[in-house]
Amino acid sequence: YVALTPDANKNLVPTSINFGYLDLQDVQHFLASMSQTLPQSLTAKLNALKLTGEIQSFASNIPQGDFDGEHISFNTHFTRVGIEPTKTTPGIANLSGVLNMQGKQGSLDLQSDKTSVRYDSVFAKPLTFAAMTGKVAFQKQTNDWLLLFNKVRLANDDVVLNLNGSIDILEKTKPVMNLSASFVVPQLKNIKHVKDCGKFINVS
Repeated sequence: YVALTPDANKNLVPTSINFGYLDLQDVQHFLASMSQTLPQSLTAKLNALKLTGEIQSFASNIPQGDFDGEHISFNTHFTRVGIEPTKTTPGIANLSGVLNMQGKQGSLDLQSDKTSVRYDSVFAKPLTFAAMTGKVAFQKQTNDWLLLFNKVRLANDDVVLNLNGSIDILEKTKPVMNLSASFVVPQLKNIKHVKDCGKFINVS
């Protein structure tokens, strides 16, 4: 359901949105139905992400219908979500987990498998993982984002990687990474691929 409240100009604005299930490929229809209510800038940003996947539950609070992102709070459980990359943020496919957002900060609990990450400013090719678990907290700082990794585990056939630390996603420059990692190589015979790292990581 969508709860509507009159604003100062007596226009009805949404102050909460709650639902139990949503196929994100159908979200365009939802946005079209809300085109007279949602800010055009918000719908443009959502359309650019080309969202795919499913939301199993979603509960939000939008104080006074303010969609600027700094006051919205929500909690959602999602499966197989895909997001197109932008100039400053990575794209991802097949992401599952729980996302909690409180204005300028939030957290993501990862519960994913068969996930791929595309980040053209960092990696020359998409990275694929059979499993992705752990917690990522994030904070908005002016126009930049700080990501904090806590016991994030990335695994595929070649490597099991455990990450802790941070990544600063900056608006005007490349991301700044401060990460510590431990790793295991289950298939030692594949270690020869290390010499090809230059094909996957953009260094400048």
